[in-house]
Amino acid sequence: MKGSGFKSQIKQIATEAKLSETELASLHTLMQAHSDAAPGQQIEDNSESEGRNSGRKAKQESYPLLFKGFGLGFAASMLFAVILFSGSLIYQQEDDIRKVVSKLASNHIKLKPLEVTTSRFAEIQNYFDKLDFIPIESSRLTHQTRGLLGGRYCSISSAPAAQLRYKSLNNQPITVYQAHYEEDIFDWVPDVQAGETPIVRNNKGLTISLWQEKGLVFARVEE
Repeated sequence: MKGSGFKSQIKQIATEAKLSETELASLHTLMQAHSDAAPGQQIEDNSESEGRNSGRKAKQESYPLLFKGFGLGFAASMLFAVILFSGSLIYQQEDDIRKVVSKLASNHIKLKPLEVTTSRFAEIQNYFDKLDFIPIESSRLTHQTRGLLGGRYCSISSAPAAQLRYKSLNNQPITVYQAHYEEDIFDWVPDVQAGETPIVRNNKGLTISLWQEKGLVFARVEE
């Protein structure tokens, strides 16, 4: 629009002044030069616009990198937290096992007098009627002892339990504990029916095995 206004003004001045043909030709050349310069200005403006667009694009491209870096850092922090939490759980579980194993070993060594003496398991089941479960014969004890000697009431981690005594194949006492499985107390005890392996620890020169089976927790202590 500026170019057409400029040309009109020049033509008007030239007409009013009644310039010669030579002067008119010179003036026409000047007008043409002005017209040619306009696109150059547009090109310059376009260059500036492209520069701004390039800067904006570079800034936009930097955002994904920034968020990617933040995401990796957050993931690393979460992984570290999970490792710490898992390590804490493992330590707590091992501490629970150690306490239970130590107590079971001590009770075995004391060999307190039996409250009921019998070789018949049916009599054992009848005797322990104060428990909220009925003692059973574990599949892991079958044909591994010379026989049942009797039993007495006791506890495992404050849970009421039956303490049974057997005679081993080499005539040494074997103590077997049974308690009702309570998840908030015995969630760390492996389930042999699910294919899990019993926990085995050595304490005070004794071998202690722990497992759960048919809703009951078992502990076996022997030399």
